[in-house]
Amino acid sequence: MLNEYWVYGLGLLGLPCTVALVQKAHTVYGFDVNKQAIDNYKKGISNLYELDINRLLKEALPRMHFVDSIAEVVSLIDIMSLKDDIISE
Repeated sequence: MLNEYWVYGLGLLGLPCTVALVQKAHTVYGFDVNKQAIDNYKKGISNLYELDINRLLKEALPRMHFVDSIAEVVSLIDIMSLKDDIISE
C-alpha cells in the first residue's frame, strides 16, 4: 500500500489533517480552489487559528505537494477527500 494521499480542500479541516498525515510519514497531495491560500501554504503561512499550524506546516512542506488540478493525482491509490464547507456554522 502506498503512503500517498490526496486531500481536496485545504481549509479548516483539510490543512490540519494534511499536516497530521505528513507527521505520520505519509506523502500528501493537496488541492484547493483558493490559489492565494495555496501560495501562502507553500511559504509555510496559514491564516487558520490552529495552535502551531505555521510551524507544523513548515515542517510538513517537504512531503506536501500542492497541485493545480485533480487530474494531476487521479492515479493515486489512496484517496482522502475532505470538504470543510459541509461543517455548519
